[in-house]
Amino acid sequence: MIVGFAAGSSIAQELPIEKILPLSLAAEAVHAALAACERQGYRVSATVVDRDGVIIALLRGDGAGPHTIDSSSRKAYTAA
Repeated sequence: MIVGFAAGSSIAQELPIEKILPLSLAAEAVHAALAACERQGYRVSATVVDRDGVIIALLRGDGAGPHTIDSSSRKAYTAA
C-alpha cells in the first residue's frame, strides 16, 4: 500500500497547473480598455476571454455600435 501511495504522490507533483484569470481582474481589464479608448475618442466594446477563447467579461461602451460586440469578441478569441 505505501509503495502505491508514494508513486501516486510523485505523479501528482508532475501534473500541470493552469492559472485562471479571476472575474474581478477581467472586469478591471475591460473597464480600463474602455476608458483608454474613450480618452482617445473611440466608441468600442471590450472583451476578455480565457485561454480557450470563452468570454469572461464583455462591456459595450456608451455610443458604441452594435457591431462592436461581435468584433470585440472575435478579436479576443483570435488573440487567445
